Amino acid sequence: VNSNNGVLISKDILPIELCAKIIDFIQMDSEIKIRMKQSAFENWNNKFNADSNITKYFTKMISDEYEE
Repeated sequence: VNSNNGVLISKDILPIELCAKIIDFIQMDSEIKIRMKQSAFENWNNKFNADSNITKYFTKMISDEYEE
């Protein structure tokens, strides 16, 4: 998570602080929310998408075998 795709909050956040974060998000410009959503999806897709990661993993395993 970074400022382009979200906000990290402390596990010990006070209710009033959480409320302020939620209000900040609600009041955020729609275009910024859309950019954050797109950035979060791109981050997930590039780093955590199991479908593409498994292909990359096996491709690397095969190429490493042939290099030995």
